[in-house]
Amino acid sequence: MAILINPFRFASAPSGPTDTGWLFPTSYDESGGDEDWLLPTNVYADDTNYASVDVDDEEASRTLITMGYGFAIPSGATILGVEVEHIRWCIDSDDLYESVERLVVAGSVAGTNKANTSSILPKSETVVTRGSSSDLWGLINGSTITAEICNASTFGFGMAVFEDDRDGRTEANYDYNKMKVHYST
Repeated sequence: MAILINPFRFASAPSGPTDTGWLFPTSYDESGGDEDWLLPTNVYADDTNYASVDVDDEEASRTLITMGYGFAIPSGATILGVEVEHIRWCIDSDDLYESVERLVVAGSVAGTNKANTSSILPKSETVVTRGSSSDLWGLINGSTITAEICNASTFGFGMAVFEDDRDGRTEANYDYNKMKVHYST
């Protein structure tokens, strides 16, 4: 009597798509622009405490760069897409627009700008989601976006606003900023 052993029986099957779940940033930086953000660490949690920026006539905020999301994506995983969600609104302006909504790689903005530069910010809290489970924001998998890049403390999201008229100062508010990375192993 011969005993046959299937050598493939114990091999693990490749994993299908999965994601990191929503994670919040733990660090920030600012770059460019005219106006500093006030209380920028308030985007670290969904708690109705706002990061805000006062923008004057035809000025832009500095780009608020949020990083340190604590991703633990397995080495060699294929990045499939990135989503970012935040709540934002403005106080009494018909001229305040998003100007930057981009991923951050190695501490600098990179990839496609997802800002809606043609619609004013709403005057009430609005949840905005950018990207998707299959959107790499113009970055190239395996080159400009990898598991190692996403896991780095300098990977994140940058956002800025622009006031395009001469009607005085106005304020943009952001409650939180969270990110999810979709990948397969």
